[in-house]
Amino acid sequence: MDGGYDGIASADQLAALVKAAKIQTPLVYVGHSYGANLALIFASRYPQAVGGLVLLDPADPRQMHFGVPRAEAMTATECGAKCYLVVAAAHLGVTRLLTSHIGGPDLAKPIADQLHAGMARPATAYAAMASWGAFPKTGYETDDARLGAMPLLVVLSASQGHAQQDLCRGACIAKIAATSMRATGPVFIADSTHGSLVIGKQEAAVAAKIIAFARGLPGS
Repeated sequence: MDGGYDGIASADQLAALVKAAKIQTPLVYVGHSYGANLALIFASRYPQAVGGLVLLDPADPRQMHFGVPRAEAMTATECGAKCYLVVAAAHLGVTRLLTSHIGGPDLAKPIADQLHAGMARPATAYAAMASWGAFPKTGYETDDARLGAMPLLVVLSASQGHAQQDLCRGACIAKIAATSMRATGPVFIADSTHGSLVIGKQEAAVAAKIIAFARGLPGS
């Protein structure tokens, strides 16, 4: 992509796509995991395009910093040689092998096939590595996000057996909720994992929370 792989660059690219595709706004933006951080940054940067924001298990920005100082992270360049090594691996079929398990048995085969084919593409490998390299910058951009009066719903997984250290919890969630004067949650989905919020038996419960939130927005 032109313009970089950090959160603000992704927001600008998405805004251009929404405009080019003539997608009606404001919309309800739902983001999961790292995508929730990108959603928060987009909503902060383009508040007129978002009528409501839903964050599913966002990543903890502090973990995304990787110990890189803010000044260094904000001036970092593209990942260079590392990205091209990953592209070479993709051409050799390595990424296809490494990503073949993603989705698991809960993902329908036609969808899984499309997902795996997309993840095996060299361009996808480059983008993934470049985005990983921009994690510290995106983490700081998440810290800077502000939503004002935008409605916000935070949905979190709740499972004792699938703890992940990079998930936003406690003070982290409180800080993200404080970005909006109209925050709801966090709402916990019982017996769920980070992945099953979007793939698996908890999909319906999560969808019901999102639909109820959307129906309660002004103008709905």
